Amino acid sequence: LQTIVDELANGDFNAASIEATIHAGTGAHGLKPGRMNMALRLAVTACGVGAGLYETMELLGRPRTLARLRHACDTLCL
Repeated sequence: LQTIVDELANGDFNAASIEATIHAGTGAHGLKPGRMNMALRLAVTACGVGAGLYETMELLGRPRTLARLRHACDTLCL
C-alpha cells in the first residue's frame, strides 16, 4: 500500500491515472487489483461499497486522498 501511496503523490491525479497507478502497483507485487481496491476503498471512504473508487479519489483530491491513505498505512501497515 505504501508503494501505491508514494506513486499517487506524483504525476496526474485523475481517475484514469489513479487506476493505472493502482493496477501497476498491484501487478508489481503479484496482487489482484480487486483485493487492493477493497483496502483502498476502506481507507479512503470508510465504506465497503460506493461510487467508483478512482472517481471518488479524484473528487476528494490528492491532498485528502493521500492523507487518508497515509493514515491507513500508519495505523494498519506492519
